[in-house]
This record gives sequence, structure tokens and C-alpha cells, in this order.
Amino acid sequence: ALKASAFASNLVVPGHEPKSAVVLLASLEDGVGGDAFRSEMEMYSGMEPSRVIEDLKKRAKLGKVTEASQKPNRLALDDARTDFLVVSPKAPAAVEQLLAKTRIRFFRAIDEALGSLDRRLWERDVAVLPHGSSTVPVAA
Repeated sequence: ALKASAFASNLVVPGHEPKSAVVLLASLEDGVGGDAFRSEMEMYSGMEPSRVIEDLKKRAKLGKVTEASQKPNRLALDDARTDFLVVSPKAPAAVEQLLAKTRIRFFRAIDEALGSLDRRLWERDVAVLPHGSSTVPVAA
């Protein structure tokens, strides 16, 4: 699911006011992923994005990053350009609890997520990403 949000964050309008938003619709029925991902997300959950990047650079120099480290890194890099929202009616409570510790807003229904957005965002282009991590985003 994170791959799809990374594709979408490449489509946002830099410097847009209000900040662009990426709404990720994903089942997330399998939970938050592996222990490494959960650990990385929890480690950086309360940090400002600039501090996340700084810490990850230090860890990289020490050879202490994992394959899961790229996920909080990407989210931190994209934070200045976009807000992330996740919509999943089927996600277990563990997903909602983990995301509650982060800057990612979680919703059970698409109407709630879309209703939380600044109405001015609807005046610009809207990008729709089809299902699948290797698909190409479609902009409308």
C-alpha cells in the first residue's frame, strides 16, 4: 500500500496551499506489515520529519538501517508536500493504533476522509491510482 502512496505523492503540486493530500484506499486486512516496519514507524512516530531524515542519515552512516527504514524516510520527505490519509474499513485495530501515533490520518470510510479535506483541494486536479503497486497513476 505504501508504494501506491509514494506514486501519488509524486503527483502533488509543490507549494500548493492548502497542502495537497494523498488518500490511500487499502484493505490492510493483514495488519501493519512486518515487525521491522512497525518498529521503524513507532521509532519515528513522534518526530518532526526533518529529525526523522537527520536520524536516518546518521543510522545509514553507521550501517544500521533496514529495508523498512525507507518507509519512514519517504514519508518524512513527502511530509512538506502532502498530507497522507488512509481509508480502510477492514483494517484491524492495530493498524489504526499505529497510524494514530504518526502524521497519517486514518479513516474507516471514504466519505469521512474526503469530508476532512479542505474544500479548495477539489478546485485542482485529482489523481486516481488504480489497484496495484506496479501500475501507472492516471491524472484527471
